[in-house]
Amino acid sequence: MAATMATGSTISTDDGDTKNAKATVSLRQFNPDLILGDEIAPSGGSSGTDSRFAAVGHEVFCVRYSPDGQFIAAARGDGDIDVYSATTGNKVYHLAAKPTDPSPTCCIRFRPNTSSSKTRNVMLSVNANGDVKHWHVTSMKCLHTISEDPNQVYALDYRRDGLKFATAGQDYKVRFYDEATKTLQTTLTGGDGRTKAGDSNRV
Repeated sequence: MAATMATGSTISTDDGDTKNAKATVSLRQFNPDLILGDEIAPSGGSSGTDSRFAAVGHEVFCVRYSPDGQFIAAARGDGDIDVYSATTGNKVYHLAAKPTDPSPTCCIRFRPNTSSSKTRNVMLSVNANGDVKHWHVTSMKCLHTISEDPNQVYALDYRRDGLKFATAGQDYKVRFYDEATKTLQTTLTGGDGRTKAGDSNRV
């Protein structure tokens, strides 16, 4: 089988029988070059592009699909979060961190879409500066911020029903929050990584 892969090209067999083998292949379905732990390459050049959307030189710490598969979010080393269309690969939203404190956004999670959640496209992010942020992706607004300073927060996740979420980080503690009130409910302690079991590595 001989084939040439290019946008709008065709694939055909060596014996010349293209009756059932001819096909159009698109290699541009997903445009941005996202490499986990590496730099983000620009997607579209500088012509008519807002400088806020230039992601060159920033590492990607976490990538996550939205629950409906419509978006792919990438958390950057400067704290910003870029959101791409999973269909076209184009960058569609940009969630900007504090310009005065460009600490890495270490983990992101979309809130599960359940009957109890009235607002869709809500994302939770945690930052190395201790911030736990709720975002409304499609309006690009930060809805709420919880500070765990001086803790550096490395991990988080939602409970399956979206009513609770948990964070973990440098201080070896796991904190459980109520999603509706954004208040701390429970803190699990014990491991310090030295005399007791525990882990505070970013990866």
